[in-house]
Amino acid sequence: FRWQHLAQGPQHVLSLQSSCLSHVCIMFPPGNEQALARQSACLQALSCPTGGSDSMTDADVVVNSPSVASEMCEVERLLTRGIGQIKLPLSSMKAVNGIHDMFLRLDTKAFFDLPHNAPLTAHSSTAEPYTFVVTHSQSTQRMRWLWAGDSSTLDVFDEILSPEVRAHLSHVAGGRVEINAACYIIVRDGVTDTECVPHYDFYAPLIPRSSAFSLMTPMSARHPLCVGGLEFWPWVGPDRGHKDSDAAYRCDVRASSMAVTPYQFGSAAIVDGRLLHRTQPYGPNIDKDATPSELDLTLGLSEAIACGSLRVLLCVNATRAATLDWPQLERLLVRQVGVGYMRGN
Repeated sequence: FRWQHLAQGPQHVLSLQSSCLSHVCIMFPPGNEQALARQSACLQALSCPTGGSDSMTDADVVVNSPSVASEMCEVERLLTRGIGQIKLPLSSMKAVNGIHDMFLRLDTKAFFDLPHNAPLTAHSSTAEPYTFVVTHSQSTQRMRWLWAGDSSTLDVFDEILSPEVRAHLSHVAGGRVEINAACYIIVRDGVTDTECVPHYDFYAPLIPRSSAFSLMTPMSARHPLCVGGLEFWPWVGPDRGHKDSDAAYRCDVRASSMAVTPYQFGSAAIVDGRLLHRTQPYGPNIDKDATPSELDLTLGLSEAIACGSLRVLLCVNATRAATLDWPQLERLLVRQVGVGYMRGN
């Protein structure tokens, strides 16, 4: 594929030429120079230079594979619709595997017995211990967040944000992004429709779209598709600073039109902080009267994940660096992280 920025009279055009497509153009009418600049930057960032054509100009972009073109589309989807799913590069997956190994050193049976804001430590014979803080859900006893409790633990999660992933987020944010917090999201034996509360991760009138993001990916290669994905309510129309955030907690919003994306190992779902979403309900055979301590804990971790008894996601929260929105973002992060570690901008 070859993308080229052309100027045709009052319009701007991004032109695609390939051996399998005769001609495709994306046209931007006058006044949409910002959209043109974003699209051009996206294509440049996601290109795979061949270095083989002397006729190429700086405005040309070569895309060598369908997967790269797909990544470009998902990044633009995050920008315009509030959600995208990208394939994680090998360096990010290496970090995911390391975080999986760290999880194995935790007392997994303690998650649901520890009180809110309790500390938990992952010990290692070859490295310094990693610390976490357990936080509870207000809507269900079947979900826990295990937040990084110090800077060195957060640094391990930060490696998920490889240069490629940071480039995607920076394009959408319009500037450099930094990690602020990270956690394991743990669900045991599913969650019901009532327990899955629609919410925003970062909503405040002064926080615009493309300022804050949550990146989520399954921890284990044995993550099954039968467990809940991510349900969301797509953006409609332009951003409005004073959108009624109370709608996030109304029961009738569940009857509104929504979409769903599954969590897939090797890929990351990235959600804009201003996108209304929730965990997709799953596990219809849950005993509603059972408490977590009464549930079967005899399965090994890998088997529990494979059968859907335990769902473990890795979550990284990142925001645009050096932004005036930080005090508002910090206030919302504190509500989620509790006494866990948070890195400021």
